[in-house]
Amino acid sequence: FDFRDYSADSEASLILYEGSVTFARPSGESLDLTPGQSAILDKRSGKISLASDTLTGMPAAWRNGILVFEDCTLERICRELSSAYGTSIRISDPSLMQLRFTAEFDTHGQSLSDVLDALSLTRHISFRISEAGAEVF
Repeated sequence: FDFRDYSADSEASLILYEGSVTFARPSGESLDLTPGQSAILDKRSGKISLASDTLTGMPAAWRNGILVFEDCTLERICRELSSAYGTSIRISDPSLMQLRFTAEFDTHGQSLSDVLDALSLTRHISFRISEAGAEVF
């Protein structure tokens, strides 16, 4: 499994690749996951839900710099890319956050510019990269 909980994020996520796991809160709320499922904990509300989009692929793929997205929102993709490339990525137009993509990227062989360029070719989005980070609009 892969558990992610960055302090700057409004949610924590758990992706299960094999076996089974229970994603639980101290209050007793829990969600049992099977392989291929992903759960999200909304840190503001405390609610746990099954994710409608999933970052998939073999666990080794993620460890080797391969990110595989299946029907993921641009918001989630940018969050993962921000972590993978160690830079901030801001989506300046909120209407773009829910755009969905299916894609695979090699973060060791592709620059952030290459990845954002590939995304922009499939949808009507643009981007700009500066020393402060990237902006998608």
